[in-house]
Amino acid sequence: MNIQKTIITALLTLSLTSCSSVPTALVSVVPPEKRVDENTLDRSIEEGFVSEAFDEAYSDFTGRTSEKVLMKDGNVCYSPLSLWYALALASEGASGETKTEIDSLLTGGRGIAETDPANLRLRLAALLGNRPQTTLEIANSVWSASGLKEGYAQTAAERYFSECYDVKSFDSSTAKSMSDWVSDKTKGTLKPEFNFGEGDLPEMIAILNAVYFKDEWTDKFEKSANTDDVFHSPDGDITATYMHRGDQGGWTTGDGWVKASLGLKGSSMSFVLPTGEKTIRELLGANGLDALLNGGEGHSGDINWSLPKFSYDTDLDFTKTLKSLGCEKMFADDAEFGNMSDISPLYVSSVRGG
Repeated sequence: MNIQKTIITALLTLSLTSCSSVPTALVSVVPPEKRVDENTLDRSIEEGFVSEAFDEAYSDFTGRTSEKVLMKDGNVCYSPLSLWYALALASEGASGETKTEIDSLLTGGRGIAETDPANLRLRLAALLGNRPQTTLEIANSVWSASGLKEGYAQTAAERYFSECYDVKSFDSSTAKSMSDWVSDKTKGTLKPEFNFGEGDLPEMIAILNAVYFKDEWTDKFEKSANTDDVFHSPDGDITATYMHRGDQGGWTTGDGWVKASLGLKGSSMSFVLPTGEKTIRELLGANGLDALLNGGEGHSGDINWSLPKFSYDTDLDFTKTLKSLGCEKMFADDAEFGNMSDISPLYVSSVRGG
């Protein structure tokens, strides 16, 4: 059997707290536009639909958040896309200082109109083109026990393709419905457990984002070439199954690191390895994500790949990360989410991903 598929799933939950089987959505979700090719993207940029400001803003957001999230101990799988969507949906319901802080992180100080979510939808569709081997599905939902304002629910559906649900309370039944929703959107690869009622105050609103990505290697790894060998993990040596393949291509080197990429039929996967005494986190802290992925001196020639098979789960708490990046007001009990619901006070109690 050939090893040919890469599957990445991500889930992010943003819960808002107040003092005070999947149900039917409140509003119809606008179907996403069909996938588009690079020519359509280029034309859209020329016509001003996908702005350079948006590309810059999303890259900036990815870099600033990744450089903090990836510094956490252990294996970390982080989807900037999921955090971006959850925060953007929260911003739509915010006002005042709360909205200003969230928007500042999302846009890097650029005009919010230039970073419309429609830009992101078209950009992602164009990057994947019309390749049948590649699947990228992004799903959003907002769950409310407080009653969402009609204007907010409509905006969530039209701008973010978000489903909005009214629930009686955040109890075990709602937890099951939310878990079933995630499982459906990730084709059964994620089935999270949601635990409500553990804080001092009840949950009133939850925002979910789920990302499902599936692709195939451009050139397959042959199973007959697999070997078992030692993998030097931070916690000690372990035995892993390695996939092997020879290739001709390019790689880049920097001060203490080397990077090469393996082609997928709709994208690529990059690998950065330390070549000196610094760990990958020390290199990330010293250089930044963009330098590791896009910088360095280029080389070309033969590459011998030995890639260990791996899988892992991640449970991330983004609260400290977001506060350190300037989003503090949304966690305070005087947060301004009046555009989302009439319940007051309403503030973010947790932002988690995995």
